[in-house]
Amino acid sequence: MSTSENFELSYEKILLIVDDERPIINALQRLFRKEGYKILTSTSGRRASEILMHENVSVLLTDQRMPEMTGVELLKVAREISPDTTRLVLSGYTDYNDLRSVINSGYAYKFIEKPWDDKLLLEVVREAFNVHERTLVSNQFAEVFANAQEGILITDEDWTVQSVNPAFLAMTGHKKSDVINAQYDLV
Repeated sequence: MSTSENFELSYEKILLIVDDERPIINALQRLFRKEGYKILTSTSGRRASEILMHENVSVLLTDQRMPEMTGVELLKVAREISPDTTRLVLSGYTDYNDLRSVINSGYAYKFIEKPWDDKLLLEVVREAFNVHERTLVSNQFAEVFANAQEGILITDEDWTVQSVNPAFLAMTGHKKSDVINAQYDLV
C-alpha cells in the first residue's frame, strides 16, 4: 500500500457561512451550492460557535462586522474550539491593519473583500478546503509517526536528521537532542 493510500481521507466537506445579513448568506449559498459542500449558515457569531462545537466544519467563512460578536472574535473562538477548521474573513470592513494582524496571528487564512468576485471567492474557498485536507493528512501522519512501533528517522537531502519517533529513541537508547541535526553519511 502506498503512502497516499495510507492517508486517504474520506470526510464530508462542510462550509459554515456566517453573516448577519440574510441576503448575503442566500447569495453565498447559491454560489457554493454546485460545489458539493454541506453548507451550514448562521446570522451570529454566538450561534456559529455552537455549530463549531457540534459539527466538523472544514471551512469557516465569516463577515467581520456583526452585532454581539465580530468576525475577528469568532475567528479567535473558532481557533480554540475547532483548530483544524480553515478560517476566512469576507468583509466590506477594510481596516487593513486589524485584518493583517488577524491573518498574521493565524486566526484567519485569508481575507476576501466585499463586494466579492464570484470566481475569486470560489477559488479561495476551494483552496481553503485543500488546506484543511492537508492539515488532516498531516495530523494523521503525525499520529502514525508518533505511535509507530518501528523506529523512524527522518532526514533532509543532506542526511541531516530532522525528526525521530519515540520508537527509534527507545530502540537506540539515544536522546532526541543527541540525534536531531546529526548528519549521517549513509553512502
